[in-house]
Amino acid sequence: MFRNAMLGFALIGLAVSAPAGQGQDKKDASDALKKDAEALQGKWERVMTTETSALGKAKRAVKEFKGDQETVTWYDEKGGVIRSHRVTFKLSETGNVRVYTFSDMQLLDAEGKEKGPKDKASYSTIYRLDGDKLVDAGGFIQGDAFRHSAPYFAEWKQVVDK
Repeated sequence: MFRNAMLGFALIGLAVSAPAGQGQDKKDASDALKKDAEALQGKWERVMTTETSALGKAKRAVKEFKGDQETVTWYDEKGGVIRSHRVTFKLSETGNVRVYTFSDMQLLDAEGKEKGPKDKASYSTIYRLDGDKLVDAGGFIQGDAFRHSAPYFAEWKQVVDK
């Protein structure tokens, strides 16, 4: 928990101290974001090691990126689906901070709930992509409705199909 708090303070410091566009023109930023979007394609997995996962009893989650769509599915300890949703995403950059924004969330599957209409709201997280590791931090962006949720840090590992 202390490690997560320190990471949060570091991310906030980056967001506050990074002047927009410093050391990089818009074309370079656009190229870097296109590379990130390409690198995200495919499956990513995260294993929950605490009792306080986003959905309480989730033990594993899988993200799958196809084009500008992301589908996330949470599983219980027996492999049963707890929840699944799909969103449309876009990447942006503010200074040295990369931002992942998602919208048009549609519930695909959830225990005791039916598929839902798309939620038109958009939400953003800070992200870092480093090879086969993706880290995102939510609950920090000012003015974003998602900011009102508890801050979180999620580390995902890219799944390599064999």
